[in-house]
Amino acid sequence: MPNELDFSFHTLSAEQTDALLSGIDSLPLDRAAVRRIRRETERAAAPRRLRRRTVARLLVPAAACLAALILACVCFPQAARALAEFLGFEFRASRYMLENPETRSPAPAVEEAIANAACRDVGYSISLLNEWEDADTWAGYRAQMGLAPFSEEDWAFLRNIEPRVAEVLYDGHTLIWNTYMYADEAGMEAMRSVKIDMLAVEGASTYTVEGDPTVYPLYIGAHGLPPVADGADHGVFFAQVTGDPDEQLLPDGIITVTQVIRIAEGDAMIHGAAVARLTHTFTFDATPGNAASGAPDASATALSGEIDLTMDHLDAGDGAEKSWTIDTRRISLDGVTLGVETSYHATGIYVHITPTEVPEGWTQDMTYALLRPTAFNRYGKIDAPGVAGELYVNGERVAEAQMPDSGIIGELTYVLPIFPQDYDAIGTVVLRLSHTCYTELNGADLIGGEVYEFPASSSVGLTGTTKTVPLAEIPIPIP
Repeated sequence: MPNELDFSFHTLSAEQTDALLSGIDSLPLDRAAVRRIRRETERAAAPRRLRRRTVARLLVPAAACLAALILACVCFPQAARALAEFLGFEFRASRYMLENPETRSPAPAVEEAIANAACRDVGYSISLLNEWEDADTWAGYRAQMGLAPFSEEDWAFLRNIEPRVAEVLYDGHTLIWNTYMYADEAGMEAMRSVKIDMLAVEGASTYTVEGDPTVYPLYIGAHGLPPVADGADHGVFFAQVTGDPDEQLLPDGIITVTQVIRIAEGDAMIHGAAVARLTHTFTFDATPGNAASGAPDASATALSGEIDLTMDHLDAGDGAEKSWTIDTRRISLDGVTLGVETSYHATGIYVHITPTEVPEGWTQDMTYALLRPTAFNRYGKIDAPGVAGELYVNGERVAEAQMPDSGIIGELTYVLPIFPQDYDAIGTVVLRLSHTCYTELNGADLIGGEVYEFPASSSVGLTGTTKTVPLAEIPIPIP
C-alpha cells in the first residue's frame, strides 16, 4: 500500500459521490475502489487520532484480545505447539465476537470480560425514508440510481425490527459489541436474502459517561450485518471501535452508547439506497475493562547493521496521483531505536512499538517501510514486505503474534495471548520480529537497484519474491 494518499474523493459530498459513481460501469474502477471512494467520502470528517473527547477511527486496518491460555500450555514445548495450533493464524477478538456463541472455542478471559461489561438496552427508534425531513432529496438519489420509488407499504416491515444489545467486549483499547436484530418473518427473509443491509452512519453515533452531560462522538470502525443463517430468528449487527494503542479508549464508569444504523436496499455502502434509519441506545460498564493486570512497562531496543527496505514513494496532489513507485534499498539501522510500551490487561498483553530515535537523513518513507506490518500466509510463508512478529515462550515458538484490527502507519502493535492467571508460571516471553523485503516485483529486479513504477490509471496485481531476515528480539516482562 502507498504511504500517503491524498484522495480528492473526500472533498465531495456523499450526494456528489453517488452522482459520480452512478456511471460506474463506464469508469475504469473495480468494485473495491468504488467501496473505498464511498468510505473515504463518508469518513472524511472523522478525526484521525483518539483523544479523551473523540474516540477516533484509526488509519490502517484492529481490536484484539484472545482466548485464555491453559497453564500447562506455556510450561512445556509440546503444549506450546498445541496452543499454536489452537490459536491459528487469524484468531482475534473481532473474529471471536463474529462467531456463534454456542460454537465458539472456550475463552474464559474473554467470557469474563463480556460478563463484567454488564450491557443492557435503553431504547430504540426506527424511521422510514418518507419520514425524514429531506425525504425528497433521498427520493432523488433513488431515481438517479435506477431504484424503484420508495413505498412505505413495501418497507413497513422494517418497523418490526427490534435491536437488543447482546454482548459488549471492552478491554481498555478496543470496544466491540453485537446487536441482535430480531424481526418478523418478512424482516428475517430480507436479511437472509440480502434484500436489506445495515451499516453504521458515519459520524452519527455518540456516547456519554455517567455523571457527565457532554455528548461525545463515537467513530465506529468495522461494522456491518454478517450473513444470516437459515432458521435464525435474528441477525447480528457487529460494531467495533479501536483507539490509539498507547491511550485508554474510554473513562471508567457507565457508558451510554447511541448507535445510528442505516438500513439500505441491497448494499448499505451505497449511500442513496437507504430506506430506514435505526437509532439504538444501550449501556455498559467500562471500569472492569480499564483495569490493568500489572503496571505498564517501557523499554528501548537499539537496532544496528544494515537492512534491505522495500519503500513506497507516492507523489500525489491536486486531486491526482502523479506517480507511485516501489524500490528496495540497503539502509543502515545504526542510530535507530525502537520504543517498546507494554501494558497488561485481562484479555492479553499489548506491545506497542514506535521509532523513538532515527539518524539524520532518515525519511518518513524509511520509517513506514521499516515498521510496515505484514503476516504469515496460510502456508506459513511471508509474501509481502514488512515486519512479522512471533511469540516465544520459554524458548519455544507458540504462534504468530497477532495484531489488532486497526493500527497507525509507522507503528506496530501486538496483542499476546498471555493472561493474569498465567503470570506466575509462564517463564520467559520474547517477541521476535523479522523483516521482509521484495527482491523482485512484477519483473523488476528491486534488490539489483531497479524501480517498479505503477502504470498510470490502471489496476495491477503485485507478484514478487521476498527475502526475510531477523530484525529484533524483544523480551516481554511479566508482572
